[in-house]
Amino acid sequence: RQAELRQRLLALREVHGDNDSIATATEGELLFRSGGALGANALTLPDGRIVLFDELVKIADDDQQIMAVLAHERGHAAGRHGLRMLPLDARESGWQYTPEGHSGIRIGFWRLKQFNKPAFEVLATERERSPFTSLRDFSRRVPMHRDALYELTRSGALDYLGERRTLLWELGEIAPRLDPLPLIHQTTPVALAGLDALARLEWDVETSGLSADGNVMKHLQPVLSAQGFMTLAEIRALPDGAHCRAAAPPYIFQRPGTANGVCFMGLEFDDGLLDLVIWPRVYEKYRSYIRTSTLLKFEGTVQHNGATSSVIFERPAMD
Repeated sequence: RQAELRQRLLALREVHGDNDSIATATEGELLFRSGGALGANALTLPDGRIVLFDELVKIADDDQQIMAVLAHERGHAAGRHGLRMLPLDARESGWQYTPEGHSGIRIGFWRLKQFNKPAFEVLATERERSPFTSLRDFSRRVPMHRDALYELTRSGALDYLGERRTLLWELGEIAPRLDPLPLIHQTTPVALAGLDALARLEWDVETSGLSADGNVMKHLQPVLSAQGFMTLAEIRALPDGAHCRAAAPPYIFQRPGTANGVCFMGLEFDDGLLDLVIWPRVYEKYRSYIRTSTLLKFEGTVQHNGATSSVIFERPAMD
């Protein structure tokens, strides 16, 4: 049935025509996943792929209802109606990801390494009773190991209580005295500079592995562009077989046993994802650079296949 639904989604392109924005918004790639907390739903990823949750397939009376949902999602892709990721917030976040409204999804506390589910359950109970009014109030009502509270503060989940660096200063005086005794302690006030956007993003990624403020390329791309490195949009605009020079952090590396040594690497640009193809001899020549680079700078040849673009890696790019 999944294969049949994929074929029917591809057929939408033929119905609308190759030049139609809805038809060219995706390749028609359809992913099937368990919805979990999102339940019977569907969503469109930033790269245009559509995720259809099993729960929705089960409750649909027939495939026509499912196709109506998929056509709706293709409209989102054509209009670039992105699903907004909402940050960790001690007032709102659940343990898992939770949907908010029609276009938002809130990061869950499970992303944190030091903060465990029993602590979250206490947090959820306490915030229902009354709002947290300060870091000291939070630490008294939701007792946890100092490392967990430190991580929670750096993650931004307590940003509504104050600026992160200031909260960490307060934590330095609060943490050694985290006990049930209702003692009154005084904190030495300080005026600390707030984090800039890049530092906040770095702290988000270090604690939860992702950020609601986008990715690091949003901050790096202007610098890279000034050095002659292309954006993903510029690469996609090139003709098939053209040379390109670009840079982006890798998010996945694959070397399937059935691909005769060919490697595939996914790169994350500010404006989307790109597949990099690396031939075996090239990989062996530049293996160390390819596997250790956190920001891969490369030169290669553009290849287009319908609405999909990829690049054949040729060599590392020099600054």
